[in-house]
Amino acid sequence: MTVRLGALGDLAAICAIEDASFSDPWSEADLRRAFDSEICRYLVAEDGGDVVGYALFSVLYEDAEIMSVAVAPECRRAGIGGALLRRVLECAAVAEAETAFLEVRASNSAALALYEKFGFRRIRTVKSYYRRPTEDAVVMALDLAEARAAT
Repeated sequence: MTVRLGALGDLAAICAIEDASFSDPWSEADLRRAFDSEICRYLVAEDGGDVVGYALFSVLYEDAEIMSVAVAPECRRAGIGGALLRRVLECAAVAEAETAFLEVRASNSAALALYEKFGFRRIRTVKSYYRRPTEDAVVMALDLAEARAAT
């Protein structure tokens, strides 16, 4: 498995993983717009020529925002999400971001555990943030300088 920068040619695979992973997925148009953004980047995990996961993130000044990390259902629990997250944080550090932020469904215990393993801290809850179904979001943050010092 390798992690590389995503390309527009990966969009169909990204959309399929998005649709299989989230109850309220981003539309193809929204995912395509991220490719056109100057601050957004995709990373994709590829195995045997197939895209099996992706991460979408942005870096603006000192803040990195992780907008999505998803792995194809049949490939979960194989370290792919962690590999993608590690590369996102490396890219954010290279871009001189100081803090990484993300939101996650309060019920997504697997994602919460992954983010906490990487040192993210829960900083607040946003009531009824998600739709389909309506659910709270846990906002998490990671001090990238502190994380670099710990490794």
